[in-house]
Amino acid sequence: MERLLAEAAAAGVRGMVIAGVCPEVAPLQRALCRGAPSRGWTLGLHPEQVAAWDAAGEADRLEGAIAALPTAIVGACGVGEIGLDARSPGTMPAQRRAFSAGLALAEASGLPVVLHVVGAHDEALATLGPRPRRGMVHSFSGSAEQARRYLSLGLFLSFGGPLTYGPSKKREAALRATPIDRLLIETDAPDQAPRAPEGGPRPAHGRPSMLGAVARAAAAVRGEDPDLLWALVGENARRLFALEDGAAAPWGG
Repeated sequence: MERLLAEAAAAGVRGMVIAGVCPEVAPLQRALCRGAPSRGWTLGLHPEQVAAWDAAGEADRLEGAIAALPTAIVGACGVGEIGLDARSPGTMPAQRRAFSAGLALAEASGLPVVLHVVGAHDEALATLGPRPRRGMVHSFSGSAEQARRYLSLGLFLSFGGPLTYGPSKKREAALRATPIDRLLIETDAPDQAPRAPEGGPRPAHGRPSMLGAVARAAAAVRGEDPDLLWALVGENARRLFALEDGAAAPWGG
């Protein structure tokens, strides 16, 4: 991990957020961020984690994780990843329960939410309701119209490695629909590794140091200067998660 952090710093990434999947990993997250005000961590119940527990008949584990949230949140800069993932349709009732618990925790703690939503944007938006929310949608995969609905709630939208995979009218339309003051970029390391600018096979694992490739891809789609985009999304991340001196916040999901 220290090697990855040093590699990221050498690539100009001075801040990051380490995403949570369940309370069990919170102690490790705290340790990685201790003494580093440019790093933050979030506490969540990831939909895939919830789906795995539910599919394995581990209802008690989900109940325990929900019960642990109010204690484990101490020191976190956000609540997430929480949300809905339609790739596991049979576990959606359990996912909905965990999503609601995460939203309630964010409201009680005053922390921003980090949403993981795949194939269920309309339901997620309905669950969020009409009132403003503070937070972000990580690795946004919805349409431009859905992007505007999230933005109307006050949320930020984050885009990652898939921007480098090749043209996508849907993805690019959503990116262009996002105002620069609501835009975030991420690596989602170790997932969604961005493709190198020179081509070739995509790396098996993403790393925070690869954030520059995402920034360049986002700037190309939007027709903006990549250095300016890098600086502005870094400020967005600092503002949303109350980080200090971070040039940008790759998502370390």
